Amino acid sequence: MWGIPLADPGWVYAVRTDTLVKVGMTIDPRRRLLREAKTWCPHGIHEVLAKPFWNVRRAEYSIHSALAEFWHRGEWHKFDEPYWLRFFMDGFNEFKDGDRDRNSVEFTYWLNGTNFMESLRLQSELKMNLAEWRHWNVGQRKSAAIAT
Repeated sequence: MWGIPLADPGWVYAVRTDTLVKVGMTIDPRRRLLREAKTWCPHGIHEVLAKPFWNVRRAEYSIHSALAEFWHRGEWHKFDEPYWLRFFMDGFNEFKDGDRDRNSVEFTYWLNGTNFMESLRLQSELKMNLAEWRHWNVGQRKSAAIAT
């Protein structure tokens, strides 16, 4: 289908609590998000999105790389500005709840349309793994804050 391998099915989820968003993946969203999320969500759950994709590990990794400048720790991202929080959550919510094929096709268009792909391109150009990329972005953010 449109050159997308129909492998590694699952759901990518975004769980929001205040300005923190946890991005992860699961093969069982009901168990993971309805029961377990309450145990690891620090301030109560404000918003839960789970969207089906093929190649779920690749999709989740791409989102983590794209959000590196907002990385807080682990799979958590902190959005200090409401604009960027809504930009991500509203954009992610545009994927369909029950259409894995369509979501998987539109994923690359979404990355390009939001300019998240530029982040992935730079990570690849700098030959950094996800941990290195996150730390580099945090350093850039701190340097910018000091300069202002």
